[in-house]
Amino acid sequence: MIQQPDLLKKVGQDPKEIEKELQKDEEYSKLLKAEEKEIDNDTHEFLENWIKVYRLRLHQDFENRAVKDTSIEQFNSDRAKQMLSKNPKFILRNHLAQECIEKAEEGDYTMVDELLKVLETPFDEHEDAPKEWSDVPPKKAYDICVSCSS
Repeated sequence: MIQQPDLLKKVGQDPKEIEKELQKDEEYSKLLKAEEKEIDNDTHEFLENWIKVYRLRLHQDFENRAVKDTSIEQFNSDRAKQMLSKNPKFILRNHLAQECIEKAEEGDYTMVDELLKVLETPFDEHEDAPKEWSDVPPKKAYDICVSCSS
């Protein structure tokens, strides 16, 4: 529930849109925490519908491509490059920040330095970075909350 809708409006945010996004986030969080056998029929139906809409969008994008003689392979390759250029491989996740904090409190700033270096260029591959830095967070990390005062 939005506590201060007037404040959101003052900074140019629509409280109804924020509420929708919060609901989506809550549903997404439930899905991430669910075991495969726990995913109910509604969720399965939702995902099937989402995939249908996504496939339709891909088909429309291909049909409406700027260069008509572009092959499907080239179209997919270009689309993948565009997605990679907009979606960073590395983002600061709470569990990584918490691990950095804990190590720094012990006087070891190695992880802080290494993670900072990776996050300075988050779209790059960083072959030497630990795989878990770009993976989906582990289930144990879902409830970690790191504040600005940490």
